Amino acid sequence: MAQVSPVYGHTINRNTIYPHLLKGVLMKKSLIITLALIMVLSLVGCGKTDSADKKSEGVMTYAEYVAAAMDSEVVVETYVQAKQSWWDNKATVYTQ
Repeated sequence: MAQVSPVYGHTINRNTIYPHLLKGVLMKKSLIITLALIMVLSLVGCGKTDSADKKSEGVMTYAEYVAAAMDSEVVVETYVQAKQSWWDNKATVYTQ
């Protein structure tokens, strides 16, 4: 409810008496909305499912790898875990 200031003669309401409190409330609300939006977007991002079990063309399954002859050429799919570079453009690649 607006009140008339006895000293200055103009109306005073809550927002003019405590503007720093109003700013804090708005900051809290904007922070809550921002965090809620981030949470929703992260849940949407985690919901995507990619078929990681698909093998690339020409890659052998584990059963085919085990059944292959000892000195035959095999094709496997791995992920590079680390790489060490030496000299003359030679590198050791560690896969998993």
